[in-house]
Amino acid sequence: MAAKQVGRRLRFRWWMVPAGLGGVVVILIAVGAIILANKDVSAFKNLITAELSKETGRDVQIHGAFELSIGFSPSIVAEEVSMANASWGSRPAMLTARRFEVKVSLFPMLSGRIETQRLVIEGADLLLETNPKGESNWPFTDDGKSSEGQSDLFAADELDVRDSLVTMRDGPKGETRTIKIDTATGGRDPAVNVVSLDAKGTFNDLPLTTKATIGRRGPKAPLKLDLKAGDVALALEGTIDAPADMDGLDVAAVLSADSLAKLGALSGGDTAPPDIGPLSLKGHLTGGGKAFAFDQIDGMLGDTKITGGLKLALADIPRLTGSLAATTIDLDRFLVEKEAAKKLPNTPIFDDDAIDIGWLDDADIELDLSAQKAIYRGTQFADLATTLTVRKKTATLKPLAFKLAGGALDGEARLDASAKVPSLALRGTIRGIELGQALTLLEIDQSAQGKVDIDADLRAVGDSPRSLASTLAGRLDLAMARGRIDNALVDLLAADLVQRLMPWNADKNFSNVNCMVARFPIERGVMTAERLLLDTDKMTMGGDGTIDLARERLDLRLVPKPKDPSLFRLAVPILVEGPLNNPSAAPDSEAVALGVAGSALGTLINPLGILIPFVSAGSGDKNPCVAALKKGAAEATKKAGGKKKKAGPVDSVIEGVGDGLGSIGKGIGSIFD
Repeated sequence: MAAKQVGRRLRFRWWMVPAGLGGVVVILIAVGAIILANKDVSAFKNLITAELSKETGRDVQIHGAFELSIGFSPSIVAEEVSMANASWGSRPAMLTARRFEVKVSLFPMLSGRIETQRLVIEGADLLLETNPKGESNWPFTDDGKSSEGQSDLFAADELDVRDSLVTMRDGPKGETRTIKIDTATGGRDPAVNVVSLDAKGTFNDLPLTTKATIGRRGPKAPLKLDLKAGDVALALEGTIDAPADMDGLDVAAVLSADSLAKLGALSGGDTAPPDIGPLSLKGHLTGGGKAFAFDQIDGMLGDTKITGGLKLALADIPRLTGSLAATTIDLDRFLVEKEAAKKLPNTPIFDDDAIDIGWLDDADIELDLSAQKAIYRGTQFADLATTLTVRKKTATLKPLAFKLAGGALDGEARLDASAKVPSLALRGTIRGIELGQALTLLEIDQSAQGKVDIDADLRAVGDSPRSLASTLAGRLDLAMARGRIDNALVDLLAADLVQRLMPWNADKNFSNVNCMVARFPIERGVMTAERLLLDTDKMTMGGDGTIDLARERLDLRLVPKPKDPSLFRLAVPILVEGPLNNPSAAPDSEAVALGVAGSALGTLINPLGILIPFVSAGSGDKNPCVAALKKGAAEATKKAGGKKKKAGPVDSVIEGVGDGLGSIGKGIGSIFD
């Protein structure tokens, strides 16, 4: 008989294992009951296989011995049984079994009820799988409609399953899980109508033990489950309203594991979670069927306390909602990075390795997340709060807020993989962050002091670091008041840059900074230095040029102006050029040929010519950063037709300084109050 086509999308659930084996047995008993009731004892073997094939829509064969015993306890024994797989299946047989033995009670069967006295299954091999489209090979799916009444959970007075295997294969994800049943014994206790099970075996090669008792019929049937797989333990205790449908759960749940890695080993996925632990989690689990709720969560992961509640709605794409709060999250332990191979000079910084965004395909999430403290690269964040939303292949963190190094971030992030080419957008402001700790996050081990404001509005498209860098657009603004910078930090930009820019200061370890500002409009991966100015106690430096992320090239011109007139002749424009990871610094040969030094600041850098009156020897009664930026702001307003644009951190420097700042030597004051 031709197999019925089953096109229903079906995801694996834990109860499919007993349902799979039990479903076949139920049909076998039912067909046997029909035969015995009709007293037709001829050609039993062929009739049974024909009826099973009709009921399942799959070709069923009994290749070995077949025995039928008729009496007060009729029994059927069949050996070498097979059921064909779906036409697209990964192997010909969905189910094979070395031996089935079923013994039933006669009188209940004659009245239409089947009570199984004994069920023995030996050497079963059951495959539950989906194809790449998500279609299932399992023919016994329901039609999604609830029945008027409630069925009793199938049970036998005596159950004995030995040496059997259940394989679950997820076609869309390419993941496989296996349950090997060494022994599974138990049965029904007629006095209380409760089924017990005691099983041993392996799950994904991990030792597995299960002890369970469950009532056959609800409402409020008792349920107790203790399951251990390797070092992972799950305990459920409470009631269930519809045991046969695994619906109406109302149980206390406790989950424990030595680490996330041990828990992740149960998933069968290729990506292993970090080895963090121990994990303990308890809460209240309710629901069943297509909707579950796990609230009153109270747990520990390592040293982190976790509280909150979650809801899971099952569909083609399951939907997860809820909120989780933590005391401390050590991201350095979660985001374990492999030690990067040292790159040779002039080798690319951005690689072409595809970024994994496949997890967005089957995710529908809305979670409020918070943490009192988070740690990343040794730096502590406080009061972290965000909402993670994943829907239709798009993930957002909005809002994204936390406190860091005396400052605060307020922003959002968006990753959109719904189009052919993914896109990434980042927007946010950082106010009053300590420069030294910001450098630590960038893995720059140099000392620096000062409060920094940053505005960022960035967007890019691509599926690799190189493509994202090459398409980066938006702007990046930065402003800093008083501070101190290690001269070695300047040399990180290009070797011997301090010697080139400040030959009079090359033997010093640091420079005191009065102010620093930078504004970079970005287009197609090119950052253009629209405003670039650094004022120290010894000099003022302006700059222009580009940082080309697509070509990974630096092309900047830096012009120093010493505040001591006797040093003017030592200051010449410096060109910083070359690959981003190995640039060079050298005097501007054209400027040197023209004999330009010291006074070049005003003539070579537009629109920073306004600085000259403010940094001339002996004056310095106004701040150069403020003066340059005021001019830049006025030009921007003029270009915008008189409309003042929204202020960023660079503009806030201007607005916050005011008119009564005093001299350069006193700095630009506190712009962060």
